[in-house]
Amino acid sequence: MSKARSMGNVSAKGVFNIFWGLAASSIISAIGVMIVAGI
Repeated sequence: MSKARSMGNVSAKGVFNIFWGLAASSIISAIGVMIVAGI
């Protein structure tokens, strides 16, 4: 049971990291678009 729980914990951390990576890339892209557009 504890092995399954630790595996769930690791996959939850992975999803969290993927979510933060997507959020960061979206923010960076938005900043880049603003710079290019001259806002």
